[in-house]
Amino acid sequence: VDGAEDEGLAASKGTKTGEDCASGIARLLASFEAGEAKAGALSELKALFLQLSRTSGSAEATPCVPASDDALAQVFGLILEEDTSLADASLYFRFLLQGKVASLDRSPSQTFTGVMRSAAEGHPRVFTEMMAKALVALPSLNAAQVELLRKVAGVKELARFNQALLLEAAGVPDWSEQHVLAMQCAAQACSAAEEQTVAKVCTKLAEQSKAFSSSLHFAKLVAIMAQKFPKESGRHKAKLLEALELNTTFLSKTAKRKVSAL
Repeated sequence: VDGAEDEGLAASKGTKTGEDCASGIARLLASFEAGEAKAGALSELKALFLQLSRTSGSAEATPCVPASDDALAQVFGLILEEDTSLADASLYFRFLLQGKVASLDRSPSQTFTGVMRSAAEGHPRVFTEMMAKALVALPSLNAAQVELLRKVAGVKELARFNQALLLEAAGVPDWSEQHVLAMQCAAQACSAAEEQTVAKVCTKLAEQSKAFSSSLHFAKLVAIMAQKFPKESGRHKAKLLEALELNTTFLSKTAKRKVSAL
């Protein structure tokens, strides 16, 4: 019985700690939004996130911290000014951006898009691992999320990381039209891709040919792969032609010509 009571007290204490953290975080974010954050506010916010991280446990259990776009703009402005470490950047991304991006269901505001672009410019590797890859892997990827990806993917600092998005998306079991559009964004913004990456994408395109036989975007994606990575795609020409074999859109003819010329 005593053991059970101890466990109950521990659980209660953990809950209280989480509630205290949430309250403190809300207070600080409100001060950032109002432009009234005091010196040391970012350090205090970091300390609360660290405590919340210990309370919530795994990254999968990360609570979504509500924050306005204006508050995010203020916080990430300071984060980038202070040359934040990768570990600290990951902490802020985890609690302030991951949940917001995962639940995005309407066109992103100009302010939020600016925050995301700044975050990508300042910490492209963290952004790719924690934001972009998680986004393209969502089974329920929606138009608003693809719009955000399209607006951010062109950030030059991301160019060398974008092939990771191609690999991530190629591993999604069942594509939707939104995944095809996300792949277009990643391919167009990718500075280079290894043959192994292109091979996986070409194989995936061939596998998805029947499901997207009437998709104009799908035919365009095949054409982009052939044009963007001619040397690598040329070694997998048969897969790309297979991907277009059932496509009935007018763009499939153009795409076939580009692939055949590889």
